[in-house]
Amino acid sequence: MTIPFLYEDFKFFNNIQKEGIVIKIIGGLPHGGDSTKIIHGITEDIKKFVKTWRDRQANDPGLHRKMEWEALRLCARFAGLIIALVLLDRRIRNAAEREGLKSRPDRVRSPRQVMRNVKLPGGILLRVKTPYCAPKSGTKAKKSRKQEGQGIYPAFAALGIFEGKSPLMADLILRFSLQMPSFEIACKELTMLGHPLDSKMPERTVRDFGKQALEARNKKISDWHAGKLEPETILTGRKVVVSVDGGRLRTRKKKRKTRKGKNRKYKTPWREPKLLIIYALDEHGKREKKIKAQIDATMAGPDEAMELMAYHLFRLGAGEAEVVEFIADGAPWIWERIDAVIAMAGLDPKRCRKVLDIYHAFEHIGEALDACGLKGKEKKRQMTRLKRKLKAGKVEDVVRALQGYLDKSRTDREALGKQIAYITKRRHMMKYDTLKRRRLAIGSGAVESAIRRVINLRIKSPSMFWNEDTAEAMIHMRSQLLSDRWDEMMEQIKEHSKVSRRRNFKLIPTLHQKNRDNAA
Repeated sequence: MTIPFLYEDFKFFNNIQKEGIVIKIIGGLPHGGDSTKIIHGITEDIKKFVKTWRDRQANDPGLHRKMEWEALRLCARFAGLIIALVLLDRRIRNAAEREGLKSRPDRVRSPRQVMRNVKLPGGILLRVKTPYCAPKSGTKAKKSRKQEGQGIYPAFAALGIFEGKSPLMADLILRFSLQMPSFEIACKELTMLGHPLDSKMPERTVRDFGKQALEARNKKISDWHAGKLEPETILTGRKVVVSVDGGRLRTRKKKRKTRKGKNRKYKTPWREPKLLIIYALDEHGKREKKIKAQIDATMAGPDEAMELMAYHLFRLGAGEAEVVEFIADGAPWIWERIDAVIAMAGLDPKRCRKVLDIYHAFEHIGEALDACGLKGKEKKRQMTRLKRKLKAGKVEDVVRALQGYLDKSRTDREALGKQIAYITKRRHMMKYDTLKRRRLAIGSGAVESAIRRVINLRIKSPSMFWNEDTAEAMIHMRSQLLSDRWDEMMEQIKEHSKVSRRRNFKLIPTLHQKNRDNAA
């Protein structure tokens, strides 16, 4: 039995009618789609493969590496074929339709049968007849029909098939695209593993799935605002640490239209994506490994980022935590919104702690000593002494020590005065001795590490410029992947695709409005 799979080898589709489902598979299913004969044929092909390579390696043992790669690619093709055979079962089609139509929204019409392609592992492309619910007619619908993703595919949504990719194929494309240095390399690696792809498919898949994941997240945020979201109990009685910070990446924006024949010019402004992390501490003050950290990120502004923090704190049940510790650097956009976050997340202010990252405080002490004109060993000696006092919670002693240099002739009084004012203003956030006794965190290294892993190692790179929508999708999906919440995100995409495939994924901030209302 010969099973041709790679679609570049064929120029036609072979139609197969079985159990009321039309399947078009490139190269055609062998044996007319008979499952028993095909499975028997796979067994025969494996026996033939083993015999062939035993004979070849007996003459040339150096071919073993090549044989292993060929075996891997052959298994990928068999996997795709097996998935295709399973989808031929009419019971699966009926069950998927019933499950998908349970969530059909009122804004779409009754289903009609359409032909759609589905990408399977091993380079197999299925053309399947499936129900499609188009948007209803009307003034609003006519305007919205121009937008992508207005209709839904109920059976596909129930099976987890989204945008023409099977769940496994989508997982492979997304994981490789998010972890490899570029989409091009991801495409090459997948092709080498026996999953041939179009060169544009990785980026397109990340954009499609990322926007749907963001849309699903925004729906959860809307439910939270409407009081429909039930919090989890994972953080009940725990010591919780929350950190947020900004990263750096370059975006690509088109300039005004150029004359015909001229290269299209573009700008590459820097942007600051905001990233947050929420995690629990154990009894020793170390990160609790049994509880997954929650990492998320957004390209939006500070209001959206802090509202996202409040949403995750509420969703994870931080309102029932023993203590919630907010640790960050001294950026004003963070601390001027923390009180609003506490209120929105339903936290008890008496059980919340605001902490200035100790290493950030060390930097300001170092800058203060530079303003004092200290250098070399003298600076190092004073730095060690002041750091020891700061860890012991003696902030006033640190301030007095720095004030003693104001009368020195070599001191830059203006620069030193700024550093003294900075430390004095934040002394209530620098009770490091108390925090250490209670086995709480005093540094924001977790968020710095998350920024490095989520943003710097993949998205911030020389000569790498991003469309803002693609960057938003990338940082959100990498956050879920690296915090081991990938399956949760894919399940949310699956559930959300039953009711909507729209891409209106922008966060709508309410935090700024709440701040203005409170001020009034």
